[in-house]
Amino acid sequence: MKFKMSAIALLVCLLLLVPTAVLAQPPLPHMFYGSLSIGGEPAPAGTVVEARGTNVTTGIQGNPVSITVVGEYGSASEPRLYVQGSNIKNGDIIEFYINGAKANQTYQFQSSAITELNLTIASAPPPLPASFVVTDLTVSPAQVEPGETVTIEAEVTNSGGSTGDYTATLKINDVIVDSISLTLDPGEDETVSFSIAKETTGTYLVQLAGLEGTFTVIEPTELSPSPPPVAPAPPEEVPPTPPAAEEVSPPAPPAPPEEASPPSRVNWAILGPIIGVAVFLAIFLPIRRRRRRVG
Repeated sequence: MKFKMSAIALLVCLLLLVPTAVLAQPPLPHMFYGSLSIGGEPAPAGTVVEARGTNVTTGIQGNPVSITVVGEYGSASEPRLYVQGSNIKNGDIIEFYINGAKANQTYQFQSSAITELNLTIASAPPPLPASFVVTDLTVSPAQVEPGETVTIEAEVTNSGGSTGDYTATLKINDVIVDSISLTLDPGEDETVSFSIAKETTGTYLVQLAGLEGTFTVIEPTELSPSPPPVAPAPPEEVPPTPPAAEEVSPPAPPAPPEEASPPSRVNWAILGPIIGVAVFLAIFLPIRRRRRRVG
């Protein structure tokens, strides 16, 4: 039960925080454009229009604006006069100033609205001159090897009341090495970027419009020498394979001469009767033949 109540309490807290997070988001700007006349005459090019009021942010791109077309500020497309602020609310009153003098018209802020509003003023001083501020100097990387590139950047803003030209001049160790020229409208800002490479080791001082930074060129990293190549081990000597048994046996001695076979013994038990029969026939047959003849 205690766990269930804790989960419910957490859910309630999250639900209460959601509207707060949504309300914390700044509203979208209210945009204005229209005609502009001074003493009944179209305002000349270079006239500066600025919106002011409670919680209205000024000195930024889009507020103020310097007109480029005689008698008109902004247009139905771009550029326009942007009125915005982190805490501004719908219904807040906006006032308009021409070259620093208040115009006859006012308007209520409405987030994301685009309004055509014609501005008039009986008289206005000449526009304030352009004025430039350089901020946010960065040097990267802070440490390099000889010949490697270092990037140096800064933000240039025209905080004056007129469009003007500005030249950003970069110095390294009090010596001018590069410059960039640009043209900015009132409230406009732009980033300038330089690329520098040094071959000599040491620490270098970067100077730009009164801002300073440093970078250091260090000795190149020496790679450890590669070990000498290892010669392949000589092949192991393999003893010759002994020839087959018949190849390694010594030559056989010559065979001894064959001895004459001894005469075989006479088998008289067989031969005797044969000889006896032959003798009998040799003697008996002739005697018989003679008797036949005599008789």
